[in-house]
Parts: sequence; structure tokens; C-alpha cells
Amino acid sequence: TKKAYGWVEMTEIIDFGNLKTLSTCHKEKSRPRSFEEVDQDYGFVLYEIEVQGSEFDVLKVRNVRDRVYVFVDNYYVGKLYRNDPEAQMVIHHDFVKLSLLVENMGRVNYGPDLHDYKGLLGDVVLDGEVISREERWSMWCLPMGNLTRAPFVKSTLLPGPGSLFRGTFTIPDE
Repeated sequence: TKKAYGWVEMTEIIDFGNLKTLSTCHKEKSRPRSFEEVDQDYGFVLYEIEVQGSEFDVLKVRNVRDRVYVFVDNYYVGKLYRNDPEAQMVIHHDFVKLSLLVENMGRVNYGPDLHDYKGLLGDVVLDGEVISREERWSMWCLPMGNLTRAPFVKSTLLPGPGSLFRGTFTIPDE
């Protein structure tokens, strides 16, 4: 049966700038690797590259699985989805670090997409230049399996996208 337990107040956070503290692996590679290539089944992988970006550069991410949160210099600028026909956005800031937080939103378990690989599977293009083949990508595995020791901090502030939240609620005895 369904029950309503009221609102869950989120009282603790890990903001985007501290997500790397949850990492179970850190890889430096010549190109972005899929979740499967870094032994990551679920959760997130954070991909980063130092690159000189200019205001009004167009970022295209081809064949991303499933959702990517885009940050420049740790500032959230938007998100792209696997089903977007043109997974692209205009960056409205000069920047030196591009961070792509890719979320695995589950696995397809039937049909032609049965081999549902996750991560950055195609080219990452910035202002017409393919940067996914550059030799300076960093990747952090963020599996989200056990967060009991995660460094959450008490907060009443509303953090931005890319943050994790924790709250509690009570189920009354019947």
C-alpha cells in the first residue's frame, strides 16, 4: 500500500567541488574511457580536461550515455542527454577547465540496445576541434554504492547542480 510520509528535508550536502573525495579510481588517459573500460558499473564518472575555451564556443558531445552535466572552471553551465538529437550547447564564459559529469541512468535489458555502454562514447568537440583525442583527460569513478563514510556537511544553503544531498525521515509505527 502507498503511504505519505511528508517532506524530506535535505540537511547535508557534498557540493560539486568535493565530489572527487568519493572517487574509487582516478585515471589519466589519452582519451575518455567508457564506464566499462574503467570498471564502473553504475553511478557517475567525472571527466576533466584542461583546455582553453572562449566565450561563445560551441560544445558538442556525441554519443553520450546517459546524461552529462557540463561545468567550466567548476561553474555549472548546462546538461545534455543521450536522446538529444544535437547534444550541443554554447558556452558563455572563457574557461581553462572543462568538466563533464556523466550519469548512468540504468541499463537497457532488451532489444537492439542490449549492449548499453555508458560514458563518453563519441567525440567531444569544442568550437570545431575534437578534444576527445587529446592526451590529457582525467577520469574519476564515483559509484555511489556506499555513502556511509561520505564527507557530507550540514548546510541550509541551496547548492548547485552536481551536488549530492542527504536527508532523513521517520516511518511511524502502525
